[in-house]
Amino acid sequence: APPTSTSTSVTYINTDICDSQNFEEKCKILCSAISPNQPAVTVLSFCLDRVTDQAKALSHFAHLVRLTKGAGLITVALPAKTTLGKINYNQTGIITRGKNAIEDYRLIISHCQKNNLQFFRGGVTQHYSTSVYGYYQVPCYVLLFQSLMKPPQ
Repeated sequence: APPTSTSTSVTYINTDICDSQNFEEKCKILCSAISPNQPAVTVLSFCLDRVTDQAKALSHFAHLVRLTKGAGLITVALPAKTTLGKINYNQTGIITRGKNAIEDYRLIISHCQKNNLQFFRGGVTQHYSTSVYGYYQVPCYVLLFQSLMKPPQ
């Protein structure tokens, strides 16, 4: 279950970002939860290495950023290659086909720019997490975007 807070206005969407039908339903929920005059931050956190259609995930992310008229933040574990062993990098929809992590991030940025997002800044940070195996930190890359156009009506 997503975290809850009464002191902030955070709306969590827990969905398969590659599922177009489910995604549209979640967009309606999000739009009803945010103030139309208050920009929002859309976060795509640690999923690009777990989806089979990175292009669709990034396109949906760009749509959300445009829809909310705010900023978009993507966090990607280093390296950006998928952790799913069954992924064929020659299949349609896979963006991270670079020879190294930096090239992968450039490919992610390029794809977002094609979806009318402007890249502002990127940097390396640490993601701290726990699992059944204990506490660990994972280096990650953060990419910040803003919409270049108004959302579709």
